[in-house]
Amino acid sequence: MILSDGSIKLLCEISLFEETNDQKNDRKKVTYATHGIGFNLWQSMFDWDAMIVARDGKALKSHKIILKAASPVFKTLLEQEQCGSYISECDFDGEIVEKVLQFLYLDFVDSDLKSDTLLKLFYAGEKYNVKRLKRICEENLSNDITIENCGSLLGFAVANDCKKLLQKVVDFAAVHFPLIIRSNSWKNEVQEKPEIFGAEYSKVEGIFDV
Repeated sequence: MILSDGSIKLLCEISLFEETNDQKNDRKKVTYATHGIGFNLWQSMFDWDAMIVARDGKALKSHKIILKAASPVFKTLLEQEQCGSYISECDFDGEIVEKVLQFLYLDFVDSDLKSDTLLKLFYAGEKYNVKRLKRICEENLSNDITIENCGSLLGFAVANDCKKLLQKVVDFAAVHFPLIIRSNSWKNEVQEKPEIFGAEYSKVEGIFDV
């Protein structure tokens, strides 16, 4: 509507909709680009020139240029004369190696991985010196703390100097400690790794009169 002074007045109707839980979950999902060189190579394995044989015997194709650029450990292995294009000394099963390769090509870690898989991926990132993979695994572990895995994650965080994860675990334990101390997983961790828990366990335990 044009008013007498030349200004424009807009009349409109606004409808507000509450976001559903499914929509919130979809919004939180991490996606990766479905185009580009990395994606195309990952999808087709065109002109692959390297192969990694996992601990369980699964053979995975790859490209030397990707492996060398992403990991100084892979670079060293591939430049060894006896290795050539074939990496057979692997400490991880095919499922984990495939997820490592997926990350190297796509810079992507599935957001719905369970903590046990994330721990293995973290150790793979440690072995192959892929720091960003370790950091993402730590972040995802921080979002998957439960009463059952709290003890193991506390020990893991202390042993691997994961400061952000450690703080998240301590905060979680402080809130849920009466339930956590009854879980077998927590009791086992305290008994098996007293040298790791140390002050961190006492810090949480001291909040309660237990």
